[in-house]
Amino acid sequence: MSSTGPSFPTLFTLWLVGLGITHVTSRPHRPTDQSQIERNHRTQGDFAWKDQTFERLDLFQQALDHHRQAYNELYPSEAAHCDGHPPLSVFPTARSTGRPYHPDLEWDLLDLSRVDTFLAERVWTRKVNTNGTVHLGDHYYILGRIWKNRSVSIRFLPETRSFRFQTKEGLLISDFPTQGLEKELLVGLIPANIPLPANLQLFLPLPGV
Repeated sequence: MSSTGPSFPTLFTLWLVGLGITHVTSRPHRPTDQSQIERNHRTQGDFAWKDQTFERLDLFQQALDHHRQAYNELYPSEAAHCDGHPPLSVFPTARSTGRPYHPDLEWDLLDLSRVDTFLAERVWTRKVNTNGTVHLGDHYYILGRIWKNRSVSIRFLPETRSFRFQTKEGLLISDFPTQGLEKELLVGLIPANIPLPANLQLFLPLPGV
């Protein structure tokens, strides 16, 4: 596959956008850009899983929660501005971002219009494969062999939730419905109180089945 131009945002980025959170990334291979976060991750790792094993994921999560609370509320910290005190005793407002969130509310909090606005501000350039397909966002769109090896521009149309494929000169090739941008895919689940679509496709194989 040959492609040029900006990469397509990951589902993680789009999930954050839908929740109204800006995804700020650091430079690749530059952990010192966020040294405090990296140090916190290492400390949590030493506390929770170094030289330890867990039989179940929930037990691992309990250990992480316990050590995170102890790190923030009990242990003295030499981090900047803490002066040897636990972080939350110095910065009590850090307990909450002030943003309402709970996993049970995620379906209602995630707004697809934010995702659509975010995507509509971008343009992607891709080279059509020899078999006439274009790869975008982990999905393939079939343009036809007539366009093979041609560079095409791709825009997102929020009003129809589709991708518009055009030549570099602006000639319309086709509009295709988006793939993989459904709300249930961004959230990762469909709440029990939301009616299931008639053509829902289960993701197989199912664990334990």
